[in-house]
Amino acid sequence: MIPRHVAPRQLGKTTLVRHLLADKPYVSLDAPELLSEMQGVVDASGTMGQFVLTGSHNLSLLSSVTQSLAGRTGQLLNMQSLASDAGVSDKTTKSPKLYVTDVGLACALLGIETASQVQNHPLRGALFETMVVNEFLKNRCNAGTRAPLYFWRDNIGTEVDLILERGNELAAVEIKSGIAVASDAFGNLKKWQKYALERGNFSAIYPGLVYGGSTRYTREGVDVMPWNGL
Repeated sequence: MIPRHVAPRQLGKTTLVRHLLADKPYVSLDAPELLSEMQGVVDASGTMGQFVLTGSHNLSLLSSVTQSLAGRTGQLLNMQSLASDAGVSDKTTKSPKLYVTDVGLACALLGIETASQVQNHPLRGALFETMVVNEFLKNRCNAGTRAPLYFWRDNIGTEVDLILERGNELAAVEIKSGIAVASDAFGNLKKWQKYALERGNFSAIYPGLVYGGSTRYTREGVDVMPWNGL
């Protein structure tokens, strides 16, 4: 396995590696065709971490490289494989969500530079959800609340974006990026509320919905909140 990170020239990549691995032999080379030979060595020995390469070239863009070793350093999370190793059914394993904690950085990585670009971007809904989740997380951290945030999903795919727990009280929040709330936006909240009331032992259950508009109101028993009022 050859870890690879592309970085600008004269950033100190080689200096850092030579300092951290001072006891390892160092060779200065500029020959991409050696990668195929290195791959053969790694595959034959089965030993990881034999080579560390530094450089400013993106190996995937070099025409002389037919098989980059990039992407060999991790794997997709296979819940079924993990469950099998643990001797349990994969249905008993949870599926966590991952969020970027800096939406501005996420937009930059997606090439989004203006507000008008994000309006029509296919990931607008995901970016909006990420922003709202981060606001809830920030507010809880500022208040000194350590209880984690959750999302809820049943075995047929019904999902509520955010579940907040405080003692024996629960709040469920759906997140919609539109400036108006459609009539079918409350369906999953109602299913969750019915399930929680029937199966749980909670003194209070609050359904809420955060949307891209600017007015706060109550509709069908749901507290509808504008994103800029969080």
